[in-house]
Amino acid sequence: MLPRVAIRVDANATIGYGHATRCLALYEMLSPEFDISFISKNLPKFIADALGEDTAVYEREAHDESLQDLLLSQMDIVVLD
Repeated sequence: MLPRVAIRVDANATIGYGHATRCLALYEMLSPEFDISFISKNLPKFIADALGEDTAVYEREAHDESLQDLLLSQMDIVVLD
């Protein structure tokens, strides 16, 4: 079982796509060694298309910042960008 990394990122034309692109680069570097999931209000299509089929994507509403229902453990890594 691989260690888990949850990446929380939002991106759109108003706030920009740079941080989402950075998270995609992080995904590409870490995916061989980690089980990675993305958490986003609206994950940009170019990011979603670049993710592997086994990568979980969780949609979040802007007012729902809680990650508790994802069953994250103390051993999991959470990246906020």
